[in-house]
Amino acid sequence: MKRIVLLLSIIVFTIGSQLFFSFTAENKKTFPAETIKLNYIDKLNLFINSCEALDSVAQNNLDIEVIQQQLVSTRNSYKSIEFLFEYLDPEGAKNNINGAPLPKLEPNADDNIVVLQPKGLQVLDELIFSEDTPENREEIKRLTTRLVTDISRLKPHHYHYKVYDRIVIEATRAELIRILSLGLTGFDTPLSGNSMAEAQIAFQSLSDTWENYYSYIAKKDPELEKQLQKLFKKGNKVLQKGDFDNFNRIDFGRELISPLYQSVLDAQLALEVETYYETERPQVKEINFLSPQIFSDDFLNPYAFTRIKANENSEALTQLGKTLFYDPILSGNNKRACSSCHNPTKGFADGVAKSIAMDLNGTVDRNAPTLLNAVYADRFFHDMRASTLDHQTEHVFFSEKEFNTNYETMLSKLNSSNEYKALFAEAYHVNNGDSTITKHQLNYAFSSFILSLRSYNSLVDRYVRGEDVQLDKSVKNGFNLFMGKAVCGTCHFAPTFSGLVPPSFEENESEVLGIALNPYDTPAVVDPDGGRAMAGILKEESTIFLKSFKTPTVRNIALTAPYMHNGAYNTLKDVVDFYNLGGGKNIGIELENQTLPFDSLNLTDAEVQDIIVFMEALTDTTGLTSMPQSLPQFENNPKWNNRKIGGEY
Repeated sequence: MKRIVLLLSIIVFTIGSQLFFSFTAENKKTFPAETIKLNYIDKLNLFINSCEALDSVAQNNLDIEVIQQQLVSTRNSYKSIEFLFEYLDPEGAKNNINGAPLPKLEPNADDNIVVLQPKGLQVLDELIFSEDTPENREEIKRLTTRLVTDISRLKPHHYHYKVYDRIVIEATRAELIRILSLGLTGFDTPLSGNSMAEAQIAFQSLSDTWENYYSYIAKKDPELEKQLQKLFKKGNKVLQKGDFDNFNRIDFGRELISPLYQSVLDAQLALEVETYYETERPQVKEINFLSPQIFSDDFLNPYAFTRIKANENSEALTQLGKTLFYDPILSGNNKRACSSCHNPTKGFADGVAKSIAMDLNGTVDRNAPTLLNAVYADRFFHDMRASTLDHQTEHVFFSEKEFNTNYETMLSKLNSSNEYKALFAEAYHVNNGDSTITKHQLNYAFSSFILSLRSYNSLVDRYVRGEDVQLDKSVKNGFNLFMGKAVCGTCHFAPTFSGLVPPSFEENESEVLGIALNPYDTPAVVDPDGGRAMAGILKEESTIFLKSFKTPTVRNIALTAPYMHNGAYNTLKDVVDFYNLGGGKNIGIELENQTLPFDSLNLTDAEVQDIIVFMEALTDTTGLTSMPQSLPQFENNPKWNNRKIGGEY
């Protein structure tokens, strides 16, 4: 009897278990990430085979046309997996497979300076499509073999990487950024000119991937599913017909990239796929994963670029930072404020080649850059010597030519003002009677104000976001030239239009341009400033950074003349003409390490003017330029109470 009961119990348990697991399997949100991973591995193997084929034709000294064709095929194969490969293994992609063709320094080389020569698909593009290809044969062989070695070494990791639906979604949005800001600019293809075909392949790969999601989306939001299908279909069609010089990049951004970027986020929310912020212990990232638009104020997270945290910031702290910014009390002579060199009416620059130095004793060493959107950087100053905003302000405080002071003096002054102590107490939520202003509080107040100077509401931004605004034809043409034929966008990356590299926006680039001491002199003489190599960072004292300067933003550039690190160029036309000629080399300045391509851009006068009109349309200072009406008083030093808001000079 017991055996019968036991047998019946087992049968009941088995049937119940089957019903339970059948029910949970039916109701579990199973999306197609696993299928996408399998497809990715298949394409990864095809890419590896293509790398081996490239190495084979190179080693066998076949005709250069054969090698070129195979490189194009290999690059196209990479583009079909790019969105997941670069998301899963960004360092491997940058350092081994498809990084910029420029030498760089080994970051983990103890105290030594170790220069790493470029490798991967981009440098092969330069070598194989160069006029000097016959002389490059041995280097091409070495690099194709190295490519096979590197991808074979990385392959096992990609087999084991986990791919979730959240990863697919984030990788998709990153690729949309990459296509617009890098792919369509020709960044990946320095000489082959294959960028349009590659952009289409990358876009098609996204389109194919999202075919796996449509049935799920349709159950949640049928209109969203139709929208996604329509956008991917139209995007593929537009890219297939596009040619590099005439492609309408700005309308592609407005009509396809922007709505797709938002729709993919909408799909993530509709499908209830976790967001990055719902993962376990999410780190602060430069990208705001919940931002619907690339060209919007909240696209980048300013707190990823500063030590101050979002929950530490407040309007009171920002206003305190603003008051300090315009107060000359912090300078050694009580006559200079931050706004002395960063005037809000001049785009937070100052309109002169080099700012007046302390006590009217000459000038500072370099041109004052804009502070608008300055927070979006991992390094600060023209020579990139500061790694944080705190570090940047310290350089200004301690410089004999700028503030010529120290923390002890500044804090002593501030703590002698009851009004300042009250403002700090309010900003930091402390008891005013017990408060003492500290270095930490002073630096955070400045950081709060600087990160508030965000300017992403220009006419261009609003247009690309799809808002109901009109752009002049010349502005559109200028955008398309800037991001295309003029190759400005390969260094001034959208949407920051600075050297902050998309799509992760974690690193700033610097460039060696060959800037003249005085471009209006003949013959031109190179500016003696050593730049990044002479910035006092021992590990960067390398010839690759000699006369290298941070790539600044061109947002609000209409307000910030004169230009370049030395303020030597008076007008935007002078600057564009310099680039049009091919940089320093073509005005008689020979630098072995010039990173700017030597070739003339062959821009017409009308094209130059359109590029200028576009850059002028990036102006936006709305709500950012007001000054305090008064400054805090000092009870025991009445003479300080007559100091001028914004400084005397």
